[in-house]
Amino acid sequence: DFPALNEFEEAMRKRSFERAELLCELYAAEDDRPLKLPDYIHYIKSGDPNLLKKVNIGVFDLISINGQPVRQNYAWKLEEVSGWLQGCSLCRVLPYIKPETVQDVEEFWRCWVEEKGYEGLVARSNGEIYKIKPISEVDAVIIGINKRKLFWSKQVTSVKLALMDLSLIHI
Repeated sequence: DFPALNEFEEAMRKRSFERAELLCELYAAEDDRPLKLPDYIHYIKSGDPNLLKKVNIGVFDLISINGQPVRQNYAWKLEEVSGWLQGCSLCRVLPYIKPETVQDVEEFWRCWVEEKGYEGLVARSNGEIYKIKPISEVDAVIIGINKRKLFWSKQVTSVKLALMDLSLIHI
């Protein structure tokens, strides 16, 4: 019983499509401020329903619907997903802008990373997606879930992860 995932599943069941591929992440938050990784890990491991309600799903891209690539720009995609998640309290599209100037990016960074504590920004350039963070970290991405039938009955026994040291990416 994972509140954010349950809320996300309920919101997606209301859609007319059968499948959507999204880029998203789980994070812990209090008072609309993301918490650091140790807090997230503590909340997940605790099993405490009150702490699990502080774990959120943050969406930052829409890749495909029913196996068909979504080719609209990212602002359209994120507005679309925001509509799907309307009324959700634990699932949301992460903050985003389409900057016109370097100052727009600097202000967005100052507001969301420095002041509100987000771990970094997602930047898009020529179809590529980059995560820009103030410190070097390793991100883990789920690339496969074994035993698909068990997934739908909420009994996932193992996942496959890919790791990438983001300090190796040069923009």
